[in-house]
Amino acid sequence: MKKGIYSSSIIFLFLGVGLFFQDKVCCDETIELKVSHFGASDWVLQRDFLEPWTRNIEKLSNGRVKFTIYPNCQLGPAKEQYDLAVKGVTDIALGVQSYTPERFLLTSVMSLPFMSDSGEKASVVLWSLYNKYLEDEYKDVKVLALFCHGPGQLHTTKKQVKTLEDLKGLKIRMANPFLGKVIERLGATAVICPVTEINEKLIKKELDGVVIVWEAVSNFRFYECKYHTIVNMYTLPFFVVMNKEKYDSLPADIKKLIDENSGKKMSVMAGMAMDNDDIRAKNAAAERGDLIYTLPEGELQRWKKIAMPLGDEWVQDMKAKGLPAQETLVYVVDLFMRLQE
Repeated sequence: MKKGIYSSSIIFLFLGVGLFFQDKVCCDETIELKVSHFGASDWVLQRDFLEPWTRNIEKLSNGRVKFTIYPNCQLGPAKEQYDLAVKGVTDIALGVQSYTPERFLLTSVMSLPFMSDSGEKASVVLWSLYNKYLEDEYKDVKVLALFCHGPGQLHTTKKQVKTLEDLKGLKIRMANPFLGKVIERLGATAVICPVTEINEKLIKKELDGVVIVWEAVSNFRFYECKYHTIVNMYTLPFFVVMNKEKYDSLPADIKKLIDENSGKKMSVMAGMAMDNDDIRAKNAAAERGDLIYTLPEGELQRWKKIAMPLGDEWVQDMKAKGLPAQETLVYVVDLFMRLQE
């Protein structure tokens, strides 16, 4: 009898040891995670956002997590970044919602004109909006961050724009058809084209200017634009999302580590990185001798008054799709106002 108990104890001891080493091997295995985005490897969102964030997670995990970043659409086109994460082609993807606008209908409220003067504030608003109204738009992924770039400014080649009247007859590149409506109402002609075509069109005088963030002027070298008008016309939302199955497969402590370093904290980090690069690019323009003009409040109100009906149009369009548009817009405007105080 004693011999049987002794033998059983030995068996359980070895089983326990085996399980211990199995767990240890599992925990010691490096978790490889792929990160995809559409920008260049020296883009601000890789250099000052994704790289610091991934390095921090690697350090906090004591090397158990390792990230590899794939820039320049290496894993798929810019407009497919979200789907790359959904399908598991990449583990994490950074992209722009407006590339697939019908998928992120309520999120598009963030691009309504003249709402934000910084990427940091807009990122705070967007993350809060996600928790209030947007979770259903991102239900097929694990959301790590939702953020915005800084405000788009007006950059022109022929003359300094100081009034609405100065816009008349100018051909201005806008990021999408909705923003094209904004500039058309203000009196210019909208030209919709990819950012990669802007320089050629500026040189050929097919464009008289562009509404875009400061960092893009520097990074894409839109040096034909010698005049800059501060108008804070729009902002653009971005996402960083993770494949759900990959996230669910992670050990509990790694999930906790990612959760503690994503969400609002990560969103604000990205918005601040964009703001800082805008400051750098604006200073570089001043050093080149470009002329920078800020619209006086009275003139700016003229622009806002003309653009205001677009907000009503957005509400009607979203309501027709059965979405809580009015509540969403009121929530966003109220939060922006409180952040300005």
